[in-house]
Amino acid sequence: MKKAAAVLFVILLIPVMVSGAAVLKNENPSKTENLGYGVTYEYWDTSTESGEIKMHSLSFNPSEKKAELKLGLSNRSVTGLRPLLGMSQDADSIYEGGVIGGINGGFFSMDISEGLGIPFDFMVQDGELYTSPPVPYKGEPNPPNGCDPYCIAMYDDNTAFVDYAPHMDITFYTEDNSYTVNHINRMRMDGSYSDYCPDALVLYTDKFGASTMTDSTGGQEVVIRVKKGKVRGGDVLEGTVERLAEPGKGNTGIEDGCVVLSGCNFYKDMLRGLKPGQTVYFSFEYAQERWNNVKFAMGGVQMLIIDGWINSGLSGSSDTGGYSSLSPMTAVGVKKDGMVIMLTVDGRQPGYSKGITVYQLAQLMLEQGCYNAIHLDGGGSTTMVINDGGLKVANSPSDGAQRSLANGILLVPYDGEPDIVKDSFNTLPDTPSADNSDTGSQSGPSASQSGPAGNPESSGENAGTQSPPDSAEPTGPQTNDGTEVTDSAENKESAAEAEESDGTEVSENGGVSAAIIITAVSVTAAAALAAGAILLYRFKRRKKEQ
Repeated sequence: MKKAAAVLFVILLIPVMVSGAAVLKNENPSKTENLGYGVTYEYWDTSTESGEIKMHSLSFNPSEKKAELKLGLSNRSVTGLRPLLGMSQDADSIYEGGVIGGINGGFFSMDISEGLGIPFDFMVQDGELYTSPPVPYKGEPNPPNGCDPYCIAMYDDNTAFVDYAPHMDITFYTEDNSYTVNHINRMRMDGSYSDYCPDALVLYTDKFGASTMTDSTGGQEVVIRVKKGKVRGGDVLEGTVERLAEPGKGNTGIEDGCVVLSGCNFYKDMLRGLKPGQTVYFSFEYAQERWNNVKFAMGGVQMLIIDGWINSGLSGSSDTGGYSSLSPMTAVGVKKDGMVIMLTVDGRQPGYSKGITVYQLAQLMLEQGCYNAIHLDGGGSTTMVINDGGLKVANSPSDGAQRSLANGILLVPYDGEPDIVKDSFNTLPDTPSADNSDTGSQSGPSASQSGPAGNPESSGENAGTQSPPDSAEPTGPQTNDGTEVTDSAENKESAAEAEESDGTEVSENGGVSAAIIITAVSVTAAAALAAGAILLYRFKRRKKEQ
């Protein structure tokens, strides 16, 4: 009986014992500095089991409404490349109080054929879509232009969160029909990528740059003057056809107050049927309405921490390709109390900082207290800027100098809530649904999401993402217990509603949460132990009475 009780006791301890040892040999920062506006900078000169590292972090609590996140951009537009310090210096003149600090953003094209400097990521600023959420091409898990379905985001009340990027339906309406828009401010995927997206319809806004940067392989582009509405979730944009560009020319200029609709193959014929002066509409609908209240978003390559657990798709073994190599790394995460952690680790500099693996990065973010976290671009892109009397690069980029980047995440003083007023959104007139029923089936992107494409410079292929069970905020690195639980953004609202309706905590996948299950098992086990003890006592008593 005692043996059985001991075994049961050990089983109950298993969830506590999987935390493991700390990654850092010295967990205390070598330097801590208050940058103002509630932002703290910390620096570690320490080591891991793999060797010496230099680590930097920026942390702040958005709920204090002293600082907020903004996009770092080259030339204040989606296109182009610029070092993070240059982005920060440019933005420093825009925001009252200047830039407090920042880190590099997500992956971007380094190939002229893919549109040099065009980000692969989902980007939102002040509620407006700078780039649309990524979607796969024909179900391909790693489309050629990247697919990063994860992001750090911030609501208009200045609360931050990390989640899967939302699905969005973007629709173009004429008087007679409606058509699915594949992308906002991304390269039109004709030409060399025709196998992935033979029919592409792309909306270009003034946030993209001076022109569409499309080639002349046979598409059609239409300049549309905006009458009212914005390119943001939940809104409707109404416009008038200004002019049709020369057929097959491409690279149409984006004029002030205008957008450009660009199509190839099937769509080019539809666009050539439009007439100057014709009224047209665009609608932008997130699958989850809560995203209408998002004022900032920046995509990342993969989830590191999911609800307090290391992503089970990551592995600490040596058979994970690029994930096992020591490299410079950048990550951003959110603690359970809403605190945001922005972290960089220098690497590829023997004798100074070797770097870490992606799995170690996940462990570090967990040690920093993150409840959810994502991996951003790394390698030579890893950069952190701070303002401690002047803007400067805080870390040591592995290329020996700053790499020119497509985007970054900047910390600036909080300036109040943006103009995201839901009751002012426009509505559509009576128009057909966007099913393209009279044109046959489309061969463009599917609406479903896939896993991200890795940056060859920074990491290997994505191993997939599984969400482990919910748990309390961990005290150290933890690994998944092998239970696969889906963690889709679509289910979060329904779970919350179920929790409010009957007081029962519901998991992200619509069932009873793993935390409750574990608690129930623990209680049952404790009851079993108590019952066993009682039976043992009665057995001994009867034996004594005999």
